[in-house]
Amino acid sequence: MPDYEENPPVLYFDDNWSETESIVRYLESDGISVQVCNPFGMTPEEAAAKVNEVQPSAVLLEVNWSLKDEENRDGLDAAKIISPDHPVVIISSNSKHEEEALRYGMFCERDNRLGIASALRPYYEQG
Repeated sequence: MPDYEENPPVLYFDDNWSETESIVRYLESDGISVQVCNPFGMTPEEAAAKVNEVQPSAVLLEVNWSLKDEENRDGLDAAKIISPDHPVVIISSNSKHEEEALRYGMFCERDNRLGIASALRPYYEQG
C-alpha cells in the first residue's frame, strides 16, 4: 500500500482533458488532492487494478470513456468492479446515467463542481 504523508488522493478517471483540468483545479483549490488517470483504452479490470495500486481515498469516475473494450463496457462497468471496496463518485454530463450510477456510488452532474467536491470531501478527510 502506498505511504501518503497526508490523506490519500482522489483517483480521477476521465479522458476529456479540458473538462478534467477544470475539475482538478476546482478540487485542489478546495483542498482535495487528486491523481488523474486517463482511462483511454483501459478495461474496467485495468481500472480496478489501478485503484488497488493507488489505494485512493475515493474514486471519481466519468461514465463515458472514449474507447470501450470489445464487450462495449464503460465507466459504469468499472464502477461495478471498484465500488464494493472503494467509495465511487460517478460524473456525467448526461443525467440519463444517474439511476444506474447510484447502484454503485454517488452521482453528480459533471458541471456541478461544488456537488462533486461535497461528495468527495467526507471520504478524502477520513483518508
